[in-house]
Amino acid sequence: MGMRSQSATAILSGAVVVVLLGAFSLVAQETTKAQETPKETKASKGKKKAEPKGQVPPYFGDVGLTQDQKETIYKIREKHKVHINDLEKQLKSARADELTECESVLTETQKELLAQRRRAADEAKAAAKKKSAEEKAAKKLESAKAEAAKPDASK
Repeated sequence: MGMRSQSATAILSGAVVVVLLGAFSLVAQETTKAQETPKETKASKGKKKAEPKGQVPPYFGDVGLTQDQKETIYKIREKHKVHINDLEKQLKSARADELTECESVLTETQKELLAQRRRAADEAKAAAKKKSAEEKAAKKLESAKAEAAKPDASK
């Protein structure tokens, strides 16, 4: 394996780890705002709550972080965000390059079949999305009809 190939592999491996950690972080992520906010009072009901400034990594909210620790963690995460985004872009580019290179091995007939399969998959995805939207609209209409059919209790 050449030096360039090893470098590309190292970058790709690092990017994969970063993406996996980021995805895992999103799945397991929690905000600690709910833990610190006292129960709503009648006076505070209806008021919009302030959004948290950031999120802490998984399980950090379970260890009793102070507000200063949270703010420091938010800053650390913000500092690394640009680098992580750059690595994700590199990973996306590396995947596209890999796919292009794999496609270059195919015969013209195989490329045509691959294109047909991709179109079919896109069409199936679009049909499923349309069906889901139609079902959602029908459910909303059904709900509105049911609400309109209810007797008015205020009479």
